[in-house]
Amino acid sequence: AMIAFEKFGQHQPLNRQAERYALEGAPIALSTLADQVGGCAVVLQPLYDLVLAHVFAGARVHGDDTTVPVLAKGKTATGSSGLTCATTARLAA
Repeated sequence: AMIAFEKFGQHQPLNRQAERYALEGAPIALSTLADQVGGCAVVLQPLYDLVLAHVFAGARVHGDDTTVPVLAKGKTATGSSGLTCATTARLAA
């Protein structure tokens, strides 16, 4: 849970987490951290499917694709952050 929270909740890349754990005397391979995040994704897939079904069942679906700077090795690249939501309440025409 801590690895996933640091990655998604605190936006801490796995390589930085691995470096921090090593400095604290508990070296964990980057591949092990990635396996843990992948395992969380598999376990949470049913919840994701329910949320996806709920969103796409809405009368209207809204989307946004915003570009964001992403720190890459030695440089800053451009990534995108996507958001999709549904309107479930009736809107005035």
